[in-house]
Amino acid sequence: MGRIAPAIRLVRYPVVALIIRAVLTDEDKQWIRSQLEKVETTLLTEFHKWASPVELRQKSHAAALRALDAEVESLSDRLKNLEGR
Repeated sequence: MGRIAPAIRLVRYPVVALIIRAVLTDEDKQWIRSQLEKVETTLLTEFHKWASPVELRQKSHAAALRALDAEVESLSDRLKNLEGR
Protein backbone atom coordinates (compact mmCIF):
# COMPACT_ATOMS: atom_id res chain seq x y z
CA MET A 1 0.00 0.00 0.00
CA GLY A 2 3.02 2.28 0.22
CA ARG A 3 2.84 2.97 -3.50
CA ILE A 4 -0.75 4.33 -3.40
CA ALA A 5 -0.10 7.79 -1.94
CA PRO A 6 2.47 8.84 -4.58
CA ALA A 7 0.29 7.33 -7.29
CA ILE A 8 -2.79 9.26 -6.17
CA ARG A 9 -0.87 12.54 -6.43
CA LEU A 10 -0.15 11.79 -10.08
CA VAL A 11 -3.71 10.92 -11.12
CA ARG A 12 -4.21 14.34 -12.68
CA TYR A 13 -2.12 13.15 -15.64
CA PRO A 14 -4.19 10.85 -17.92
CA VAL A 15 -1.25 8.62 -18.91
CA VAL A 16 -0.37 8.08 -15.26
CA ALA A 17 -4.01 7.24 -14.52
CA LEU A 18 -3.85 4.46 -17.11
CA ILE A 19 -0.65 3.11 -15.57
CA ILE A 20 -2.16 3.26 -12.09
CA ARG A 21 -5.13 1.13 -13.21
CA ALA A 22 -2.67 -1.53 -14.26
CA VAL A 23 -0.53 -1.20 -11.09
CA LEU A 24 -3.23 -1.21 -8.40
CA THR A 25 -4.13 -4.61 -7.04
CA ASP A 26 -7.66 -5.57 -6.07
CA GLU A 27 -6.59 -5.16 -2.44
CA ASP A 28 -5.41 -1.60 -3.18
CA LYS A 29 -8.69 -0.81 -4.93
CA GLN A 30 -10.71 -2.20 -2.01
CA TRP A 31 -8.67 -0.12 0.43
CA ILE A 32 -9.33 3.02 -1.65
CA ARG A 33 -13.07 2.20 -1.76
CA SER A 34 -13.20 1.73 2.01
CA GLN A 35 -11.38 5.04 2.55
CA LEU A 36 -13.78 6.84 0.21
CA GLU A 37 -16.75 5.30 2.01
CA LYS A 38 -15.31 6.43 5.34
CA VAL A 39 -14.90 10.00 4.04
CA GLU A 40 -18.43 10.01 2.59
CA THR A 41 -19.87 8.79 5.89
CA THR A 42 -17.94 11.40 7.86
CA LEU A 43 -19.03 14.21 5.52
CA LEU A 44 -22.67 13.16 5.58
CA THR A 45 -22.62 12.85 9.38
CA GLU A 46 -21.12 16.31 9.80
CA PHE A 47 -23.59 17.81 7.30
CA HIS A 48 -26.49 16.21 9.18
CA LYS A 49 -25.20 17.61 12.49
CA TRP A 50 -25.07 21.07 10.92
CA ALA A 51 -28.34 20.86 8.97
CA SER A 52 -30.58 19.62 11.77
CA PRO A 53 -30.17 22.71 14.01
CA VAL A 54 -30.40 25.00 10.98
CA GLU A 55 -33.69 23.41 9.97
CA LEU A 56 -35.06 23.73 13.51
CA ARG A 57 -34.05 27.40 13.64
CA GLN A 58 -35.64 28.02 10.25
CA LYS A 59 -38.92 26.45 11.39
CA SER A 60 -38.81 28.45 14.61
CA HIS A 61 -38.18 31.70 12.74
CA ALA A 62 -40.96 30.92 10.26
CA ALA A 63 -43.42 30.41 13.13
CA ALA A 64 -42.32 33.68 14.76
CA LEU A 65 -42.75 35.54 11.47
CA ARG A 66 -46.24 34.12 11.00
CA ALA A 67 -47.15 35.29 14.50
CA LEU A 68 -45.75 38.75 13.78
CA ASP A 69 -47.68 38.92 10.49
CA ALA A 70 -50.91 38.12 12.33
CA GLU A 71 -50.16 40.77 14.95
CA VAL A 72 -49.35 43.41 12.31
CA GLU A 73 -52.55 42.55 10.44
CA SER A 74 -54.55 42.88 13.65
CA LEU A 75 -52.96 46.25 14.44
CA SER A 76 -53.56 47.39 10.87
CA ASP A 77 -57.25 46.50 11.14
CA ARG A 78 -57.55 48.37 14.44
CA LEU A 79 -55.85 51.42 12.93
CA LYS A 80 -58.21 51.39 9.93
CA ASN A 81 -61.19 51.25 12.32
CA LEU A 82 -59.84 54.21 14.31
CA GLU A 83 -59.17 56.22 11.16
CA GLY A 84 -62.70 55.47 9.89
CA ARG A 85 -64.38 57.07 12.89
